[in-house]
Amino acid sequence: MNDGIGHYNVPAIDLTEKKTVREASRNSSDNSSRIERLEKKLETLSIINEVLWGVVSESENITLSKLKEMMVEVELDRTKRNTAKVECGKCKLSIPANKTKCMYCGTDLVFQFEISPFDSL
Repeated sequence: MNDGIGHYNVPAIDLTEKKTVREASRNSSDNSSRIERLEKKLETLSIINEVLWGVVSESENITLSKLKEMMVEVELDRTKRNTAKVECGKCKLSIPANKTKCMYCGTDLVFQFEISPFDSL
């Protein structure tokens, strides 16, 4: 609002709001940096995979069709591992099979599926 002399009454932002705005801005900047780093890593992994595909397809005579078949198999196996459940022997609750301990009582769990080294990535 204008007070008639050319001064405008602008509501003051309290310190809590200023702090919130600063934190949001900092978090946004941090997240942008993290996304950029992840995109660079993804691009590097893509290049590595393309090189490895070239080496494997040449040395093992694997066709692109065979690669696609193998990818489908891996995806199905991974889905089975990620959705599998086991029952805790102590508390009898259902726990994801890829856990090493019951998240409810802490008991060590026995695996029913072979754990892939890629599950922990």
